[in-house]
Amino acid sequence: MTDINKLKSVKKLKERLVLHLPYAPNNRESKEYLLSLDVGDVVHIYDFWRKRLIEPRPREVVVSCRVRNSGAYIRNKSKIEELFKRVRSGLDISGYLSNKAHKATFDVDEFRNSGSFNSFRDDILICEGFYHIHLEERPNRTDEVLIVYITPRLFEVVQVAKHNLFDKDPAALLEYREFVKDFLRSKIPAGGVIIGGAGGGIQNLAGSSIESTFRQIKVRKIIQNVEINNGGIDTYVKCLYRYFEERAPKYVKPEWQIVNRELVIYDKKNNTMFNEDRLSLALAP
Repeated sequence: MTDINKLKSVKKLKERLVLHLPYAPNNRESKEYLLSLDVGDVVHIYDFWRKRLIEPRPREVVVSCRVRNSGAYIRNKSKIEELFKRVRSGLDISGYLSNKAHKATFDVDEFRNSGSFNSFRDDILICEGFYHIHLEERPNRTDEVLIVYITPRLFEVVQVAKHNLFDKDPAALLEYREFVKDFLRSKIPAGGVIIGGAGGGIQNLAGSSIESTFRQIKVRKIIQNVEINNGGIDTYVKCLYRYFEERAPKYVKPEWQIVNRELVIYDKKNNTMFNEDRLSLALAP
């Protein structure tokens, strides 16, 4: 069977992901090691890092009466409402995140020696959908932050907290974790259970996210389907044009990309992008 890692299109995808991945030590040896990994592993590492940032898309803002009536919310209402406008409009709000969310690096040596993500994980920053968001953009910081649970559709404010919560005070962290568990408990159906992990999410034994593990499997499966089972990326994208556009350009120049954690095929020649939901079709050449 063809090794997809030897395909030019897949090599370019790995190069593109490694280029945007902050890793240490930042040297040629680390880069070559990352590029030697299976494309699924590179996607996994990249996706786990990318989860630190918030995908820009319009979201519905949800704030309980308990939060709206709190003194911290009332004191910061004008700043909070301005942030909500950006959220509802689908603007990028990653600038409101902690500096650490932007600057943390992936420890290549640790991963190579142990397969562990632990140096890359933070049980406050990386917690399966929970974010703490400042009320002003970088480089400004605020003493109070929003604790928010974010899904592709919702931006749910669950608490306005003092930023010193994140100074690793054991008592404050314990209180925070219990608060998160209570919030998640309110979300699960009757009879459901919470599986442990940072922030109440699900983590694997290597310290990474189960969600990123699933992303790795899905992305690799799509690439395998296109490159091996459907004639390769060039042939496949021409089939996509005929299927969705009722036309097939004579010349195409498609490439694999990941945009906001979503796998896409971008045809540079015709400036056309095919999103992930279109890439699982079994289109015969």
